[in-house]
Amino acid sequence: MEELREAHLRYLLTIYEISLVTPDVSSASIAEQLNVRKPTVSAMLTCLMEKNLLIKQRYGKVYLTDEGFLSARNIYENVIFLMELFEQRRLPMTPQQSHEAAVAASLAVPGISFRRNAISETEDGK
Repeated sequence: MEELREAHLRYLLTIYEISLVTPDVSSASIAEQLNVRKPTVSAMLTCLMEKNLLIKQRYGKVYLTDEGFLSARNIYENVIFLMELFEQRRLPMTPQQSHEAAVAASLAVPGISFRRNAISETEDGK
């Protein structure tokens, strides 16, 4: 499959995060979360459907496919890991700043599992 751009990944992550709160994700909730207009969301959802990363059902409900879910979950796990790391290091950040920084870092290297690499390095004594 063609490599996903940061915008694709941000939408997948947003859909995943919304789905943790409510099972029915809508275009409106995505637009609100990302602070973009609904036509922008609609265009991106069409693109993600073409890449088989999500399914859009009647009445605008959006669901991740297995592949979309796995990609989003990996990014989400990286975000959580980094936020925990920021907190452990007592970085002077608000929760919002911590989340934004963790998302930016996670989207920059989407194919890497930060937690798995941290565990491997610990086991290797690095």
